[in-house]
Amino acid sequence: MEMVAGHLEISPQFVSLLEGSRRHPSGGLVERCAELFEADPNYVGFLAQRMPIEQKRALAESPAAPDYIPRALRSRAHARDAEEALLRRLLLPRGASPPDRDAPYYAGADSGTPDWDEGEAEAVIAMIAGDPEGFSAKARAWAAFHAAYLERMRAGRAAALPAWAVLTASLQSDTTHAYGPAIRHLVAMQMCLALRDLGRGEDAEESARRAAAHAADGDDADAAACALFAVAAIRRSHSDVLGAADALSVACRPPDLPVAGRARCLTALADVLTDAHDHVRARAVAEEAAPLLRTTTLPIPTPERTGMLFRVQTVAAAAMVELGDLDAAGIWLTRARSVRPRAGADPISNARLSVASGLMFLARGRPAMAKRRVAQLVGSEGTDAHIRRQSLRIAGRAASMLGDYATAHAAAEELLDGPATGVYPQDIVAAGWGLLIHCEAYHSEDNAARAHACLAELERRIDAATRAGDLPREPVAVTRLRSEIGDWRVRVGRV
Repeated sequence: MEMVAGHLEISPQFVSLLEGSRRHPSGGLVERCAELFEADPNYVGFLAQRMPIEQKRALAESPAAPDYIPRALRSRAHARDAEEALLRRLLLPRGASPPDRDAPYYAGADSGTPDWDEGEAEAVIAMIAGDPEGFSAKARAWAAFHAAYLERMRAGRAAALPAWAVLTASLQSDTTHAYGPAIRHLVAMQMCLALRDLGRGEDAEESARRAAAHAADGDDADAAACALFAVAAIRRSHSDVLGAADALSVACRPPDLPVAGRARCLTALADVLTDAHDHVRARAVAEEAAPLLRTTTLPIPTPERTGMLFRVQTVAAAAMVELGDLDAAGIWLTRARSVRPRAGADPISNARLSVASGLMFLARGRPAMAKRRVAQLVGSEGTDAHIRRQSLRIAGRAASMLGDYATAHAAAEELLDGPATGVYPQDIVAAGWGLLIHCEAYHSEDNAARAHACLAELERRIDAATRAGDLPREPVAVTRLRSEIGDWRVRVGRV
């Protein structure tokens, strides 16, 4: 907020007053806002007018909306013509969740079959199917879609896959333009989620990318983000954290993405960047997400919003410790601890908080406290594999600093010999931690030859992993390891 206020030449307090509609912007401030956000000044001026938000929305979505209103707003309104809106209300079972919100982007987990009444919807679907000449191609298309959606609601995503496959074939042969971008997006998304549940990751990702393209055709940034969110989740489940980060970065890009969608995508992106050890970007994304998640008017249920805030705060704290900004890290650790009691069960974020605290104690020269912070994570069989490796790193370095070189070497060996997660660059980073702990301990034992041998082995492993990864760019985490090799060579000196 302070950065935005500085660009706009106003105080952060005045920004808060503007958000609460207790103050109204001047013409000069409107111009500076338009320049900062690269928006049409007329549109920013429209948003700044003193009228209820419902009235602004009605004006923006009316057929006579001025040209400076973003196309996404106008196209969504125009797509909701009377026939389509009525059809979708009649075809959806009473009490069922709308199909356009039936995706992980909108809810953390599939809530299962709700308490709903399908009788009226089934009757309408049967009536349209029984009289194809009496209904438009668009009506028949939506009826077929909702018939498949009923099957999905009754029996689950996987059971509805044949129905979605038939609809997908109809899309490809459609010459009547009955299947617009909205229905094409929804069919592709349902195909994606059904294929995902069947373990067909590549096919699911292809369907999700089609869904994103259809949403883009309809200028619907939220629907596109929904599809890209699914792409990222599929890639992450297949150990491709760098690909997941790329998908979420694209999802966050549209300036007209609704604030709730931006908050969800930024939270997921911060998570993925932490897994990729890209601490600079993870910090920046977490710092962008946190103010959104502190907004009580954000259209996300409070328990979920609080959990997301806790996640980004732990990401920010961990990234700041890794980057050496200990004062800022301390502030974010305190914030995360204050939110944790209200955040619900989140083992990964709780573990990250312990790891960040351990790293903080190491950086401040308190290895005994660092070791104590991660002792439970190292000893528990239920600890996430990579969180355990992060904890071993802290335990090994703490032991080396305390002069317990046998324990340090044992932790290093466990990092080197432990099972791989298959996530690049996590595996090479864990190997790097192990070899650097060996190097640090050997250096303290005045064994320069072995210390240099560890550095040479790490360099060899990095080169091999980089060749095997076949990536267009070297991950930030790998570049950082190379830098640490250089630093340690200077510290160890000549053999």
